[in-house]
Amino acid sequence: MVRPLMVPEESVYLELNLRLALEQAQLAALRRNQVAFEQSLDTALEWIESYLDTDDERVVATALAIDGLRGQQLEIDLPDISGSLNELLRVRRGQQ
Repeated sequence: MVRPLMVPEESVYLELNLRLALEQAQLAALRRNQVAFEQSLDTALEWIESYLDTDDERVVATALAIDGLRGQQLEIDLPDISGSLNELLRVRRGQQ
């Protein structure tokens, strides 16, 4: 499909929207919010597929990288540190 070229003002909005979607994904990742993370990446992919040249190698590489991130699970099991914390508190109480 042939898409008309964007005027410079439109390309600025495209860049800002892509940046916003990726920053939202980053924030969601920091908060371990899987749903918001995937939705933000989906939004970025939609913008890329709708407005950029999908025959360009750089665009394809970017889309593949974002798609690869979608498979990342944000929830991880954290180690239980309660034993060492309790020991530290016990030692601290003994020194006071």
